[in-house]
Amino acid sequence: MSPLSDFRDFQVKVSRWNLAMDEADSADQVLAILRDYTDSLTPAELAALPPKCRPGRLKGDDDIAHWAFVLAQHQCREESAFEKQVHQEILNHFLHAQIRVSEILKGEAIRQ
Repeated sequence: MSPLSDFRDFQVKVSRWNLAMDEADSADQVLAILRDYTDSLTPAELAALPPKCRPGRLKGDDDIAHWAFVLAQHQCREESAFEKQVHQEILNHFLHAQIRVSEILKGEAIRQ
């Protein structure tokens, strides 16, 4: 069995939210897209997260880093498959947003 066969069933999920963030030209645009994403979460999806991991209203791009950190620190040991999936998907969106903000800020610093 080759190592590549281990990846045969691997699927990369690319959401419209991540694609929109990739097109964003500013940290504020990324923040607005992430706000729209969190606003789109259903009550059941939010309830699947532990209360301490439920993102509140995002006020600034520093909130992106904060919630990415909080979500990344949470351990999903006792959660159901649905809860683990929701947690992972939300974490992935916050990490994607954080990376995009970092790219934008790096580009702005280079131009100065």
